[in-house]
Amino acid sequence: MAPSTTTAARPVASSRVGSEPARQPSRRPPLHVVPSRRRDGVRSRIVRYLPAIMVVLALLVVVVGQAVLADGQVRMAGLDQQLQAAQARHSAQEERVFKLETPSRIVSDATANGKMTRPGHVTQLPYVPLNIPLATPNVTPVAGSAVTTTTTPAVSK
Repeated sequence: MAPSTTTAARPVASSRVGSEPARQPSRRPPLHVVPSRRRDGVRSRIVRYLPAIMVVLALLVVVVGQAVLADGQVRMAGLDQQLQAAQARHSAQEERVFKLETPSRIVSDATANGKMTRPGHVTQLPYVPLNIPLATPNVTPVAGSAVTTTTTPAVSK
C-alpha cells in the first residue's frame, strides 16, 4: 500500500541554522580567535626592550664611573692636605736646624755651660802656601823607645 501524501510529511532540510527551533545546539563550544603562541615570543620582547636596557646600563656605567671619580678626587684632596701639612712641618724643622747651626748660637751655648772659655792669648800661625812642598823634618828619636816607621819619607826634588 502506498503512503498517503497528506498524512506523511517529511521535513525538508534548511540551510538556515536558526530556522529549526526544536534542534539541539551543538556540543562544541564556540571558537574564538586567539593569537598563536610562537616560541620566539621571549626573544621578540628582548629585541623590543634591548635598546632601553642598553641605555639604562650605559647610564648606570656613567653613574658608577662618576662615583669612582668623585671618590678618587676626595682621596686626592685628603692626600694633598697631608702633603701640605708635612711640607709645613719640614720647613719649620729646616728653619729650626738652620737657627741651631749658627756659629754665634753654638759659641753662646758653649760659653754659657762653662765648657768653653775664651783664651787669654791667641797665637796666630804663619801663612803657608799649599802649592810649594815642604821639606821632610829631621826628627831624632827619644832615647829608650823603639820606633818603627811604616811610611817612607817624602823625597824632595
